[in-house]
Amino acid sequence: MPAGHDEHDLDYWGSPPRTKDGKPVMVDMRMNLVNLTEVDTIRGTCFAKIHIMYYWTDERMIGWSALQLPAKLWGPRLWVTNARPEMEEANLEFVMVDKQAGRLKRGRSYTGVFDDLQDLTDFPFDINDVELKWLTWCNWMTYDETHKGTHPTGVSYRLRPVVPGAGEGNWIDMRWNGDLPEWNMEGVTTVLSERPPNAQGQCGTDFLISFVVSRYAMFYFWKVLVPVYLVFMLSLATYSLPIDSVDDRQALIGTYFIAAFAMLHVVGSYLPKTNFLTTIDKTIVLSTVLCAGLGILTPVISRQEHYVNDLVWAGTIGIYVLGQLFVFVPPFLRRRKALRELTKKGQDGISSVTSTYSLLGEQQQQGDEIGYHTLQELVGPPAK
Repeated sequence: MPAGHDEHDLDYWGSPPRTKDGKPVMVDMRMNLVNLTEVDTIRGTCFAKIHIMYYWTDERMIGWSALQLPAKLWGPRLWVTNARPEMEEANLEFVMVDKQAGRLKRGRSYTGVFDDLQDLTDFPFDINDVELKWLTWCNWMTYDETHKGTHPTGVSYRLRPVVPGAGEGNWIDMRWNGDLPEWNMEGVTTVLSERPPNAQGQCGTDFLISFVVSRYAMFYFWKVLVPVYLVFMLSLATYSLPIDSVDDRQALIGTYFIAAFAMLHVVGSYLPKTNFLTTIDKTIVLSTVLCAGLGILTPVISRQEHYVNDLVWAGTIGIYVLGQLFVFVPPFLRRRKALRELTKKGQDGISSVTSTYSLLGEQQQQGDEIGYHTLQELVGPPAK
């Protein structure tokens, strides 16, 4: 132990380490994707468990021989920006991995509910990014977790992915097979980007894990669309009644109109609340409007020839089929295009986007580490 400094000396141990040239220490990091479950479209949330591991060198710890690290020893920390209050952050480990170099390792676990607002424009053919967001203003926390804070100005450390081949793991370690109820996981996008200094001179770093998922549309086909289609098809039986049976026709169509209208409320438990009509909403509205139109036309048809009844029957079916094509084909094609782009993105591998800003009074070039990894790349090919 350094002379004059016991393990509870916060002024000494709680200050961030510095390199020999006086620049901020580089903190290498990686992540364990333990699981992602319960992506809830209606509530706009997801449940996830993520481990983030940090590696850095602290020259004060070179040759440290005690079994336990100093209680007030400094360590890096990120905090979640889109987590619900019930999300739990816990310590995994804080250990020395190389006494000769003063190399340290810290692991933090994040388990709980995250906010996840989805783009439902093409629902249920949507592809979404389930985003988990972290931020640090050079946040830190001591070994015993009794003291924590941010760096008041400038930057005390910088984050970067672990160096490949350094023996400290891979940037992403996938701990489950990617199975997700209602969704098909296409891949994972990660972004690590530094912010320009704010008004107080603090420099922040954003870290993003984005699970790229596509929805299983067939679930909504069987649970929602099939009942709607059946109600509409049954309403067409009205045309089989004699054209002069106005009361019987209106009674029958009224029954199916109520059934179609009730579907708006029945399927509400499966559909998210939006300020626009989804494809499912449009289908139910179209079915309801055509049923109502059929009821309005019933007295008119009763005064026409029989062939008019057949023309209206054929026209109703034609309008419904064209309406369904208009509603579903564009989002379906957009989905196919997006999936092709994701496949190509996975083949291209990791890219880098570069930004320039002032850091510690110097103009430095810092790349935003951006990577997209397909599910097969993360978990390996399926078993034969």
